[in-house]
Amino acid sequence: MAATFNIVADTAGADTAPGTSTVVDALSPANVRFSTADNAEVNLLNPIEIPTVASTVYSRWKSLYLQCLTAPDNAVDTLLFFTDGTVYGSGVDVFIANDTLVKSSTSSTGYQISDLSNEPMTDRGDITGETNISSFTDLAAKTIGISETGNLINAIGETSNYLVLQMQVDETASPGTLSTETLTIQYDET
Repeated sequence: MAATFNIVADTAGADTAPGTSTVVDALSPANVRFSTADNAEVNLLNPIEIPTVASTVYSRWKSLYLQCLTAPDNAVDTLLFFTDGTVYGSGVDVFIANDTLVKSSTSSTGYQISDLSNEPMTDRGDITGETNISSFTDLAAKTIGISETGNLINAIGETSNYLVLQMQVDETASPGTLSTETLTIQYDET
């Protein structure tokens, strides 16, 4: 049988112990919204305000992972993340941590609470750097780690490592609601 996955967002709680795990696919609409709140709600509350002086403001970071809903016949590996290469435009960027932080069916050690709004994710001690998501395309995708046994996903409930994302807005951004961007996660299944 073909594997199926949920995309899950962990929020709130404490370091290594998320308070809420939200199945993003079950939200209406099924989206991730960047805001100044540490939750997975898709609404107009807690917007990221455009700075009035030359500076950058940050959303809370988003800790996302895949969780196996239907097990594959054998295994899933080679998880890849990419975009279409174009994102939002002037003054608005989304960055992804260069590291994929440990998450498995038994551990959330890579989770850190986004306890301050307007805090760059690179302030976290476990993130060595970040890259604009537009750099990752189907021809140059980002590899997502797996911390399950054998570095494979082969059972219900097993997960990918965390993808940590954050929106950054500077004074050149235009006001208003941004359009939806598609982010893709692809995998090999045997």
